[in-house]
Amino acid sequence: ICHDQFSGLAGYYAHRKYGINYSVFIHERVAVPKVHVLGKIWQSYERKVLKNAKGVFAITEKVAKTVKDLYGIPAIPNYPGMDMIREKRFEEYHRKSR
Repeated sequence: ICHDQFSGLAGYYAHRKYGINYSVFIHERVAVPKVHVLGKIWQSYERKVLKNAKGVFAITEKVAKTVKDLYGIPAIPNYPGMDMIREKRFEEYHRKSR
């Protein structure tokens, strides 16, 4: 699992070259970059990283919503350190969201 979408670049390239699956954990909201040209370049990489990930996790439902709103990619809210009883398994979320 990649710590965020920036480290997700390594996961994305490993996936392309070696077929290794990866997941991404988003710990802050995603937004349209303020720097026009570089922002557009980064946004295209961010989209590729999230789109090709086996799973996208977000620290809160609000952060998950920003991923869905900007890229149309569902993110699973994952609250670190909390084991929720009766919570769905990752595979159940994955089947429904893709």
